[in-house]
Amino acid sequence: MRPASWLKPWRIRFFPVFLLWKLPLAWIAGLRITYLDSEGCEIRMKHCFWNSNPFGSMYFAAMAMGAEMSTGLPAYVYLRQRRQSVSLLLAGMEAVYHKKAVGLVHFRFEGMQDLLTSLETLQKSGDTSTALLVSQCFGDQKQLVAEFRFTWTFRQR
Repeated sequence: MRPASWLKPWRIRFFPVFLLWKLPLAWIAGLRITYLDSEGCEIRMKHCFWNSNPFGSMYFAAMAMGAEMSTGLPAYVYLRQRRQSVSLLLAGMEAVYHKKAVGLVHFRFEGMQDLLTSLETLQKSGDTSTALLVSQCFGDQKQLVAEFRFTWTFRQR
């Protein structure tokens, strides 16, 4: 059983509108939120014309965008709910691709403890904090397609 969602159901329904307004490229690529709660976040994306490459699979940059959102959205929502003025900056990215991404893929981030520890360190120090957050991409048959490691930097404004 999953814990209570950080987003109300009506906000999840209007997530595509948020994407269209704030991140139009993510909306065009077809990113959609599956869940966002205190344990993690999952973003789904279907392989289609707009996010494909010439080799019949999903373009690596579209996959990186989905994985980045699965790690960045929990931080964004957490800070917005607490009305904290913190800048989020992606400082680094590393990706390992295992299989061809076709069909529906899910980007799953389950490292909320690492994120919350980093944000609590930021509150105590008042300066900057970094977090290494991992997102895994799974295909239709629950097979691991890719793994992404993002280094996020948080700084008090």
